[in-house]
Amino acid sequence: RDTNNPVIMVGPGTGLAPMMGFLQDRAQILASSQPKPDNCHLFFGCRTRGDRIYGKLIDKWESEGILNHHLALSRSEEMPKTYVQDLMRQMGEQLYKLLLCDTTSVYICGDARVANQCFEECIEILRKYGRRSRVSAVMHLKKMRSQKRWQYDLWGTVNQFNEVRKEGHSKDTLVKSASKWLKTFG
Repeated sequence: RDTNNPVIMVGPGTGLAPMMGFLQDRAQILASSQPKPDNCHLFFGCRTRGDRIYGKLIDKWESEGILNHHLALSRSEEMPKTYVQDLMRQMGEQLYKLLLCDTTSVYICGDARVANQCFEECIEILRKYGRRSRVSAVMHLKKMRSQKRWQYDLWGTVNQFNEVRKEGHSKDTLVKSASKWLKTFG
């Protein structure tokens, strides 16, 4: 509830829904605060601007300084195909500083495949701006996870596993795939 602590939220598609209660609480707490802390980043993605859920409310909160909204559109005619992980990459240096902050929390809600891509993007950001090895970057994110500062609310892990299985991979490959998912998201 400390609004001075940085927050990074990634909610592609309907993954935004679980975050709305948090954002409503934040808006209520900050309603009378001046100046408002500029430390809450919401990465939201959908196909087109017309597919945005909670659009008017998020725009209102952004105009009030409650959050910084980063919108990715994957099928829009007004801009090139963009995903949330692309926006994260564009903000690389700023996200690097936030990821190093001991009070930053990261929440990723939505499809497990997108969550994995965001996890990988954060690894690359730590590697690029912190000149870290992959192992060091992964360990940093795992430390955040152990401190409950990196949280997931995901679906699609079973679908991902079934897709690998349908592709006719060997039992060893299936076990390795399942183990990877459990280590990453468990």
